[in-house]
Amino acid sequence: MSRIDGASAAVAATVTVGQGPSSIAVGGGSVWVSNELDGTVSRIDPGTNTVIKTIEVGGAPSGLAVVGGALWVTARGAGSVHRGGTLNLVTDVPVAPDPAIGYDPVSWSVITMTNDGLVA
Repeated sequence: MSRIDGASAAVAATVTVGQGPSSIAVGGGSVWVSNELDGTVSRIDPGTNTVIKTIEVGGAPSGLAVVGGALWVTARGAGSVHRGGTLNLVTDVPVAPDPAIGYDPVSWSVITMTNDGLVA
């Protein structure tokens, strides 16, 4: 993660966090970074630009918010619980399950529910 100096628009510091940093929140005197690939949240001290704590969340954290001094984290299930299954779809609208050609709203809603594992 990089800290940018607002006055000079230059990188003021670089902080190594977990794998796959995806979101950031500021509050309670800390900077928080979610790391989707290793299932952690890093707490950074903005005064020293160092990670002071790493918290395991048991999933893939993707969103952060600091509200009333508390950190809120959204997380998807771990990859190990996201496997297989059967989807039965009943519709009177044609569906193109191929992401290369399924640009209509119905096809796209099916693609987003079923194909995330193909490119994750």
